[in-house]
Amino acid sequence: MAAVDFVLLFLSWAHVLISPYTKVEESFNLHATHDVFFHGVAKASLKQYDHFVFPGVVPRTFVGSVLLAWTTKVVSAPLIWLGLLNSKFDIQIMLRLILASANTFAFSRVRRA
Repeated sequence: MAAVDFVLLFLSWAHVLISPYTKVEESFNLHATHDVFFHGVAKASLKQYDHFVFPGVVPRTFVGSVLLAWTTKVVSAPLIWLGLLNSKFDIQIMLRLILASANTFAFSRVRRA
């Protein structure tokens, strides 16, 4: 990664930390990721999901939310064990930092293409 990539990563992380709450456009994916993170994807756990239908003109998928939740679960497990992540809000911040990192990595790959 070049210096410009680290600057972009720093700025994206700064954005998450300065404005930790999501905007309304992110609510579908945040709810879906929450459900997968805390309840899993087993058929029995679907009853615990907050939402089953998301009306709107844009078709939506859970694939991104599942991948993000699983990645966050792996990264956050040791942090939870160490007591560094204590609340759902902390998990949300971690999730958004991981998403910002993935976006930065993708931009870096496009830049080098």
